[in-house]
Amino acid sequence: MAGIRLEWAQFGDFDSFDVIRSDAPMDINALPSPIATNLTTMYHVDTTVVEGASYYYRVVAWRDGVSKVSSEIKVVVRASDPYWSNVVSLMHFDNNLIDETGKTWTANGSGLSFEPSSSGFGQRLIKADNTSSYIDSGITADFEHDDFTIEFKCFIPASSAKQYVWLVTADTTFGTRGWQIVYGYIEASFLFTSSRAGSAISLPAPQPAGSDYHVAVTRQGDTFRLFIDGVLIGEVTSHTTMSSGNNLFIGAAASNVATYCGFALDELRITRGTARYTADFEPDNKPFPSH
Repeated sequence: MAGIRLEWAQFGDFDSFDVIRSDAPMDINALPSPIATNLTTMYHVDTTVVEGASYYYRVVAWRDGVSKVSSEIKVVVRASDPYWSNVVSLMHFDNNLIDETGKTWTANGSGLSFEPSSSGFGQRLIKADNTSSYIDSGITADFEHDDFTIEFKCFIPASSAKQYVWLVTADTTFGTRGWQIVYGYIEASFLFTSSRAGSAISLPAPQPAGSDYHVAVTRQGDTFRLFIDGVLIGEVTSHTTMSSGNNLFIGAAASNVATYCGFALDELRITRGTARYTADFEPDNKPFPSH
């Protein structure tokens, strides 16, 4: 539950305190009714707030029937992530490759750039078509045995008949993929495949190019699921280790880096230890929270 804790100092003796809240700056001569009255403690927790909203507060101090009103403060309620302690990678791609968890990503090649996002999330990361550019986070064990959630917000441009490669775990020569999430123009769909299952896992999701999407892959026990814009497209059961000391790449193919097209990523979040989604859900049309 979202909440705002207000605290104030007491200078002198007072009988009680009131807390006043408004959605806009207040006129000191026409204050709204208090949301809390007769407080004898010097704090109040406002639990009736909405994430993303802004509020204005004043505190009224009472002594012997005489009141004094405090100056006004503004508070913006930030969205929070209940699984933040499990997030092992979070990137917003706002003109940089900063990972909010401290993970280091390395850019390779010269075909990477940033441009304004079509979804209103600031900037997005672009890989140019027919280039061998990619980014990687080095060797990772984030997907070996645990449940997980891989999700990103992206744009699929209307382009020629090549695949857009999104995320791949592979060895450093791209010779053996652990798993990959791609958008295939031939299939006109997103695909999630894993070669570590003994046979490839493929979950097709027909979606037209020229649009923004929220893509999520989750593992819950032995069940892997693919979601597009919060809709469960398909699931498969497999006993598999997803990666074993492989690198995590974005924009690199398992077979040949240079033969694959680029990508347009707005947001990327990887959560280890939990499958955030197991059924249809409503994606939040905001950047992923960084706390």
